[in-house]
Amino acid sequence: MVVRNKEEIQMISRPINTQIVARTISILFTLLMLLMPGHRAIAQEGAVLHVPSDYGRIQLAIDAAPPGGAKIIVAPGSYGEAIDTLGKSIYLKSSDGPNATTINATGRFTSAVNVKSGEGPAPIIEGFTITSGFAGVGGGIRIQHDGTNVIDCIITGNFASSAGGGIQNLANDVLIKDTLFENNDAELGGGLWNDGGALTVEDSVIKNNTADTGGGIFHAASIGMITGTTIADNSADLVGGVYVQEQSHLILIGDSFFCGNEPDDIGGSGAWKNQLGNEFLNSCEVTYHVPADYADIQDAIDAIDAKSAFGAEIVVAPGTYNQPINTGGKAVHLKSEAGPENTIIDVSELNTNAVQIVNGEGPDTIIEGFTITGGNPSGSGGGLAVLSSSPTVIDCVFENNSSGLNGGGIRVSAAIGDANVEFLGNTVIKNNTAVGFGGGLSVDQGANVEIVGELHVEDNTAEFAGGGIALVDSDVIFPGDTFITNNSAEVGGGIAISGGVIDFPGDTFVEDNEADFGGGISLIGGDVTFPGDTFITNNTAGTGGGIVAEDGTIEFPGDTFVEDNEADFGGGIALIGGDVTFPGDTFITNNTAGSGGGIYVGDDGTIAMHDLTGSPKVVNNSASQGGGLYNEGEASIDEGLFENNHANAGGGVYNAGGGTLSVQDMEFVGNSAGDDDTTLLTTAGGAIASEMDATTEIGDSTFCQNTPTDISGPWNDLGGNTFSAPADLNCDGVVDVFDLLTLLEDWGACSDPADCPADLNDDGVIDVFDLLILLENWG
Repeated sequence: MVVRNKEEIQMISRPINTQIVARTISILFTLLMLLMPGHRAIAQEGAVLHVPSDYGRIQLAIDAAPPGGAKIIVAPGSYGEAIDTLGKSIYLKSSDGPNATTINATGRFTSAVNVKSGEGPAPIIEGFTITSGFAGVGGGIRIQHDGTNVIDCIITGNFASSAGGGIQNLANDVLIKDTLFENNDAELGGGLWNDGGALTVEDSVIKNNTADTGGGIFHAASIGMITGTTIADNSADLVGGVYVQEQSHLILIGDSFFCGNEPDDIGGSGAWKNQLGNEFLNSCEVTYHVPADYADIQDAIDAIDAKSAFGAEIVVAPGTYNQPINTGGKAVHLKSEAGPENTIIDVSELNTNAVQIVNGEGPDTIIEGFTITGGNPSGSGGGLAVLSSSPTVIDCVFENNSSGLNGGGIRVSAAIGDANVEFLGNTVIKNNTAVGFGGGLSVDQGANVEIVGELHVEDNTAEFAGGGIALVDSDVIFPGDTFITNNSAEVGGGIAISGGVIDFPGDTFVEDNEADFGGGISLIGGDVTFPGDTFITNNTAGTGGGIVAEDGTIEFPGDTFVEDNEADFGGGIALIGGDVTFPGDTFITNNTAGSGGGIYVGDDGTIAMHDLTGSPKVVNNSASQGGGLYNEGEASIDEGLFENNHANAGGGVYNAGGGTLSVQDMEFVGNSAGDDDTTLLTTAGGAIASEMDATTEIGDSTFCQNTPTDISGPWNDLGGNTFSAPADLNCDGVVDVFDLLTLLEDWGACSDPADCPADLNDDGVIDVFDLLILLENWG
């Protein structure tokens, strides 16, 4: 059908009246009608109409279409309506196919689509899911227009009390192609009822439909033809597959597959003619064995008709198989007999992906129990490449693969369509490399991935970003425990995240990773949440040893341990931009850096640490400036503890010029500032150092045993702050017998003069002079 470009809409008006007043009234009436909500003028012949940009609903576009024909293009979405073509020659097409575009007639109590009889070219319905129709005949589609074509549709969940749960055809010639009928129900013809003339069904699937007679098809017309079609698992009291009603009726069937229909595949008093190429099986489950039935895995996959079997299984014996795999759009369960330790797909030196799933496969395409190695394509996904498909991967190991672009071990992309991949069992991704993103795993362009079982990402390398994992504009969830160790990249040694929504409900271990920017985790955008316990330890970087955030948000509702990381800026955490919050218990300990041993907050960064009572929080970190925290942006901390941190300036916190620091209900204990471990700077701020043009507000906080001073630089006293005497050795606000016992217990020479709080006169010895100072401050 030739379709011209969209032209101007023509208005309908009354014939010209000879009376000027009548003509004026007519024009005003027409304009009023055009301005009324929902009104559209009739389009010209051959117009192209768009839903919802031109018309909010599909029916409104049909109403506006001329009788002689129009093309209506429907954008992705679910349209809650039942539509009627009104006898017009409509080419109704979705822009993105049936998985993205649905006509849902829930609650309408009529056919979801009614193709009425009319003049002109044949109507075409293409690329829709049609569901929830409820009618006497033709629950999904009722066809009365000769020559109607139904192409690339999913007709599911419809009901007819009489005939044609999915489709009822009352026309003459009808073509149904590349269409799935599933879970429809009727008295006659659960999937399809034909009583109008020549019916042609090509390359379609009719499965899991039910009826009293003819679960899949009820053929009551003179002639029909079925080719390349799967008719499976349909059921009825009389003939589950195809019912041919009378002897004068004939249906031709060729290159089709029948399985699992109850009570039988074909029956009735009419005739059918075998056009050859048909296959009939009692069960739809097909099982092949490698190497018993086929020497290679790919040969077994090739032997499966893409539409002939549901749940086809290929069982692979232990061994090493050197042929690359492409599942070819087939619903195949590829399963090893003896697990990944004993069953290996190795394509070393072939310069190709080891496994490709790139033809729109769904979750019933399953890869289970293999070690996949040696993939080395110039593109992406060395071990496993998933493009706009949704397979399931169970208990697999991806090892020693590489790629010229992204995803040395695995790449999942939704570049040309939806991708929803589920990893079950234990997944191991190790010793893989990528030139671009994701040495181990790359997920990009809107893909959705769920890694349910335990995940180990080890010893992977990316030249650019995400040594272990790179997640770009995608939604990924890690419900199982996740271990990300010994990976390296320029950005995000363990994980690099840029956009999307990422969730770690399970416990997460990010350890011993290395990068220039974000040794453990790099966040360039997106929203990341760690509800489970999180351990970010022993990572190194130039900026952000444990974590670096440039944009986006990170939230740690669970217990969080950021320990023993190292960097020039932000040993534990560096916030160049973005927001980080710690609603749960947080322990930031033993990290080192030039600035911000525990945490570095740049001028565009914000950090919030709240309700952190009960345990040490920011402890034993060290830096040149800001042993616990260095702030140039916005930092809000309350109900927590900074203890035993050290820096040249700002042992606990250094608030730099332009920084805004809010401190409430905090404890600062035993922090120190000085140019080395023994020489303390009297103006360096043991607990907090604030530059002249910084904003520092402190309220309801306790300071004890910070040296050489508690606070240096300007600050705003919000009240309620307590500064303990040096003799209050246990920092409980009172100098009493407990402090005396502590002093006596430590009596003698200090083993570490820099950490000897009972040496009250700083002479390196705890003796009677310190005892006298304590007694002088008693109470």
